[in-house]
Order: sequence, then C-alpha cells, then structure tokens
Amino acid sequence: MDKSSHDFSKLIGSVSLEKEIDPICMSIDDMITRLDELESLLANVKGVSNIIIDQYTSGVLTFLPKFMELKSRIDNLEKFVQVVDDNMNQMEKTIDLAEHELNVTDYSLKGLILKPLLTKTLPISMPNGEETASSTKSDASIEYQPIQMFNSKLYFDNKITKNN
Repeated sequence: MDKSSHDFSKLIGSVSLEKEIDPICMSIDDMITRLDELESLLANVKGVSNIIIDQYTSGVLTFLPKFMELKSRIDNLEKFVQVVDDNMNQMEKTIDLAEHELNVTDYSLKGLILKPLLTKTLPISMPNGEETASSTKSDASIEYQPIQMFNSKLYFDNKITKNN
C-alpha cells in the first residue's frame, strides 16, 4: 500500500492541475461576463421598449377615430368603384345593342356617323321573337333609354371633400 500511495503521489505531482483548470476557469469567467452583458442589454431593451409603448400607445389610440373615418371612406370608395364598373358594363351592353341595331361594323368616323344616317329600313327583332321592318330613324319603339347612373353624394360626404 505504501508503494501504491507513493506511485499515486508521483502521478498527481506530475500532473499540473493549474494548467488543466486555468483554461476552464477562464472560459467560465468569459461566459459569465458575456451573460452579464446580455442581461444588461436585455434590461436596456426592455426599458426602451416600455418607454416607446408608453409614449406611442396613446398616440395610436388618439388616431383611432381618424383611422375609422379613413376606413369608412375607403369602403365607400370601393362601393363607388363597383357601382361605376356596373354602370360601365350596362353602358357597354347598351352600346353593343345600338351598334347591332344600327348594323355598325365600321368604327371610323364615317362609319359611325354617316352609315346609320344613310341606312334604310332594317328588320329589328323584338323581345317576343317577331321581326318588324322599321326605319332606324323614325321608329319610336327603339328609343334610347338612359341608364340610371350613380349619385356621387351617396358615396362621398361633402363635408369631407370640402376639407381636403
């Protein structure tokens, strides 16, 4: 046993614990320093974010009525655009029908103005399927009916448009 203890003492004496432990201690000290820096950075960010939240939350809340008004105006504008689109589609259908009734195929100025004026009696299909001969100029049954258009006052508040 004396011999074993003497061999272990030589082994422990030959190993320098300081050389083994010092790099680990240095790494631990570096980690602790970095964790302290991270903690102070997080505390700083938390403090700044609290200040920003306190300052700007009230500003955002005071903007809410204006935002709701803006939302309402945008919704009305979307409705208005849809109505105008529907009116344009109706106008295109009316124009297509008029071109068909007047047999317009030439879209030049001469074709659009002179041809309908010089056209003779054309058969016109009636909604019940009958065909009648009539003049494009003198037939009262083929009278242009204006399309009911939108009223912009329904979509835009005069008070708002006068202020802007």
